[in-house]
Amino acid sequence: MRVLIGLLRSTWLRATVTVLVLTYFVATIRWNDLWGRLDRAKPGWLLVACGLLGIAYLMSAVRWWFLLRVQKIAVPFGASVALTYIAQFFNAFMLGAVGGDVVKTLMILPYAPNRRTNATLSILLDRILGLAALLASSIATLPWQYREMAEHPELRSVVSTLVSVSIVLVLAAIIVGLWPFHRSPDWAMRLWARVPRRHIASLFVTGYRAHYVAWKDTLGAIVAAFALTFVVIAAGWCIARGIGLSVTYIEMLEIFTVATCVISLPISIGGHGVREGIFVFMFAVYGLITLNTDHAAASRNGPETAILFSLIFFALSSVWSVVGGVVYLVFKPSRKLVR
Repeated sequence: MRVLIGLLRSTWLRATVTVLVLTYFVATIRWNDLWGRLDRAKPGWLLVACGLLGIAYLMSAVRWWFLLRVQKIAVPFGASVALTYIAQFFNAFMLGAVGGDVVKTLMILPYAPNRRTNATLSILLDRILGLAALLASSIATLPWQYREMAEHPELRSVVSTLVSVSIVLVLAAIIVGLWPFHRSPDWAMRLWARVPRRHIASLFVTGYRAHYVAWKDTLGAIVAAFALTFVVIAAGWCIARGIGLSVTYIEMLEIFTVATCVISLPISIGGHGVREGIFVFMFAVYGLITLNTDHAAASRNGPETAILFSLIFFALSSVWSVVGGVVYLVFKPSRKLVR
């Protein structure tokens, strides 16, 4: 009951933040400029972006399929694709990205009735691996951004934060993967004995370390994660070109990395409002838009441009979310493949 109450309170808090932020944007943006830029958008670029997002979800299914194989969960590739699109449907139209993860966990159980923890671990690692690929790609481009960091102090702060997050993830991966927990001091073992449901944590550690044994499948998941990153950033770049925004691929990579990190935090419902705000901030950091109203009117690149970018990206993603809804209506797990 306490957990349920806490969840409801968290949902109400995120809903309040979402409403407040969206209300602010609705009241402050210049709608005529936004609709005018949308009217001048090049549909060819947007169609290419939509197609790339469909490929991105397919690559996400490939990544998760490899992670399931590591956990010894036998799932047909087609089922992995179907569940990935179904999860995207619930991510878009339910209360945040966690909704899709819950649905994937429940719908994968017919294939792994006795491996619930491993199935949950595969979904958790799927998200972490996606974020890690983004961070690694972003950090790898830093040598080409010295000039931008020198000109924009805010960008230096952003890069420092990304590097810090990456270091934390790497250290956590090393500790969980290599630390000899069975050789911990007596006081640590006594403290561990008091932890409730500690067997679940032990199963998580065991499942995580399975990646060292099944290294081929792990490598496949990593390759799919980087391929997914490349395709998503390409889709974002196409949307920018479609609305007349001059942005490089590297800049788009950095913008998406920061946006993904922020949206992953439980701040708002589905990232709505926060997503628009972080795009406005990052586009301004790179000098792609100006927050000065008078200058924006002259240059035609005000906050409305970043907000339009965010809305188009969400709309094109929702196209594939609708596809996921159709898949949800017709998909039936095959119990013959349960092991």
